[in-house]
Amino acid sequence: MEIYKKSQILSSLRDEQKFSHQSKHLLLELYKCDREKLNDESFLRCILNRAAKLANATVLNLISNKFEPQGVTAIALLAESHISIHTWPESNYSAVDIFYMWSEHDA
Repeated sequence: MEIYKKSQILSSLRDEQKFSHQSKHLLLELYKCDREKLNDESFLRCILNRAAKLANATVLNLISNKFEPQGVTAIALLAESHISIHTWPESNYSAVDIFYMWSEHDA
């Protein structure tokens, strides 16, 4: 393990190439959602795929699991990062996590 001096760290932070990537991270708590849609695994997979395409993201994999008696977790693994949703239909609630990175060259 290499240990860096404070001056080396500060010097590297000034390097413009270190900041050539940007990101957004959104955590959403959604209430009063449609109970049927929150429990529809196929619908949620389609929504994640559609959201990724609207963001011009590259979907690498899409995995999901339907829980018994209810609830779904679905995750879209993106080349740029991920989108996930976890649902609790019994509470009309879902939690969504969106993390998206891009290069300034992509902008």
